[in-house]
Amino acid sequence: RLDALLQILGGLQYLHSNSITHSDLKSANVLISEREGTDGYLFKLTDFGGSHAEISSKIMSNISSISNKKKKPGTTSFEAPEVFMGNEKTCASDVYSFGMVMYELL
Repeated sequence: RLDALLQILGGLQYLHSNSITHSDLKSANVLISEREGTDGYLFKLTDFGGSHAEISSKIMSNISSISNKKKKPGTTSFEAPEVFMGNEKTCASDVYSFGMVMYELL
């Protein structure tokens, strides 16, 4: 289980280091495959449909003013509390979702 969590966290860290928010991290969005030649497994993040790059607040306010206010993709039980209060999904809310995945795996 620890190896699975570390691999998922590594994928999330890669996204965040490139200023990308996954926005729908949950166990159902993790693919599992066998590692060839070993008895271990590979865990890879999937479903990047809700992902977005973090951009400057000035650009974001311009985008928000012209876009409609549809509900952002995501799974309610894995979303951070601040998302319920209307805040945008961020790398921090991804970390909360990772915590929910950890809870589910343990």
